[in-house]
Amino acid sequence: MSIVNSPIREGTPNSLIPRKRSLPPDNAPAQSTPDSIEHPPPLRSVPAVKDKEAMQREKREKKDTLKKRESKGATTDAGKAVSDPISKAASKTGKSRVPEVNSIKPIRYLFPKPLPSDYSEPPAPTLSLHNSKPRLSVNEAVTEFYEPDRVSNRKGYRFSPCIADRNFPATVFRKTELAPQRARLSFHDSSSSILFDRTITQASTDKGYRLARGNIAVREGRWYWECRVTSGIAGTIRRERVATSMGSPIQSESLEANGHVRIGWARLEASFEAPVGYDAYSYGLRDVAGQKVHMSRPSDFFPPDTSIVEGDVIGLEIDLPSLALHHKVVQGNFNPAVDSENPTESLPPQPKGFHIIRDRALCTWKSNKYFEQFEYCSTKELEDLCHPTNDLATRSAPNPTHPNPILRTLPDSKVRVYRNGQAMGEPFANLLAFLPPASKPGAPEARDGMDDGYLGYYPAVSCFRGGAVEVNFGPDFWAPPPGLNSSESTDPQSQLIRPDNRRLRPLCERYAEQVAEDTVQDIIDEIELALHPPEGTSRPGSSGMTTADYDLKKSHTSNGIGSLEAALGLDNRHPSSLLKELVQGEE
Repeated sequence: MSIVNSPIREGTPNSLIPRKRSLPPDNAPAQSTPDSIEHPPPLRSVPAVKDKEAMQREKREKKDTLKKRESKGATTDAGKAVSDPISKAASKTGKSRVPEVNSIKPIRYLFPKPLPSDYSEPPAPTLSLHNSKPRLSVNEAVTEFYEPDRVSNRKGYRFSPCIADRNFPATVFRKTELAPQRARLSFHDSSSSILFDRTITQASTDKGYRLARGNIAVREGRWYWECRVTSGIAGTIRRERVATSMGSPIQSESLEANGHVRIGWARLEASFEAPVGYDAYSYGLRDVAGQKVHMSRPSDFFPPDTSIVEGDVIGLEIDLPSLALHHKVVQGNFNPAVDSENPTESLPPQPKGFHIIRDRALCTWKSNKYFEQFEYCSTKELEDLCHPTNDLATRSAPNPTHPNPILRTLPDSKVRVYRNGQAMGEPFANLLAFLPPASKPGAPEARDGMDDGYLGYYPAVSCFRGGAVEVNFGPDFWAPPPGLNSSESTDPQSQLIRPDNRRLRPLCERYAEQVAEDTVQDIIDEIELALHPPEGTSRPGSSGMTTADYDLKKSHTSNGIGSLEAALGLDNRHPSSLLKELVQGEE
């Protein structure tokens, strides 16, 4: 019976026993066998693969919420988010839609027609009296600190006030300064917890360490400024005053807890929520024991048992090489044997490829216009330098010829410190370079390798829980070094005159230079846009119209932080709906 039934069960094992994967056509057996005949065709088919990819795409699209798609700027007039195939293609390839760096031209975008109020100078921020008690300064005057109503720079984005100008028909707006228009601390370039007095030269806070930078960037040369401690470690003046009022000697320990301060120089990448010297982007002095601090590593600098106390005037000098030598360092063309002997000899004043490129969009905050730019942020290399690992311990220290441009230093650069007019020494030397590619923007949409003209070292102060300082950028200093105000001095032996005849200058003079540089760059951008208008527009003045009268797809929005993406062409909304109020979030 089994012999008769065996032909009937012949094909059954093929469906029950697991089969090996089918051979490719090239490796098929030369002679057909029952197994090869009974095997079904391979399950790989083009429609099946397409269906799988479609499922993956559908799943990936579901991950993006409406809020996320709106932040990318891909919305319709009805406000519904739509997909942007160009952005998807760019994200797959890892390439950005922004032009290449070698184009050396700013992003072309146009602004809506300005309102009549846009032609007026923007008002100074409103100052609200802080609810804490006034602080008693060293000269027995009551100092009231205020909280300004301002838009502060955030991580990845920076804001600067602007004004409409009829002399700029192509670019429509140009940069301006808020009152008081002089060298002072910056409203926008400081922590939101920093308090100012009415002159914007004194700073304090009731919170932990917070940082405030000045409104002046130092890029080359020798510059000097002063800072006086008005609230901090108790000095002789306050101890004698309190002892006189109480009629008995006062122990110093009971007067020590009156806040702390730190003073120094900081780059744009330095954090607002940390003291000067916290990271690799700042160099600072600590009031306790007069220690120098860099990358959160304090070390002794002042003589033993010497601290920075109330009433002390600390003078800070910075000495930076020329921009020509700076470019040679960051581009890898620096030769220590030749360039270090005389940094300024036989160097062109403006090396080839030196350009200031400013990619700026327009935004509105409380009826005031601001330029929004991509901010430079910290890099992984310098973060690893602050927190070294075993691998980093074997690598070379930062130097002018380091293989990584971010870890290159500026030769012959240094910081000098003066205490009450007396030289204390040089706590820092060979400062880190700041020109691109040593500095990189934080936003992924930003173009890398661009210098917007604001890179440099800024005067910076940090306050801690009641500590307060007053800055003085000149020209009338409290305790200047000997010969500082004597511009006619040419003694080569003087510590204020270098062999290359660069004299020490007050930082207030740099403010006028910086305003002139901004004006010149505004004129350059105006000429560039007037000669090469975007497609679909005409040159200013033709047919009685200006470029501000045209609606372009590459317009810009002020929909909060990140509106510069729209200026780069990442927004498909109608231009009439692009200009909105910039909402400042409360902390």
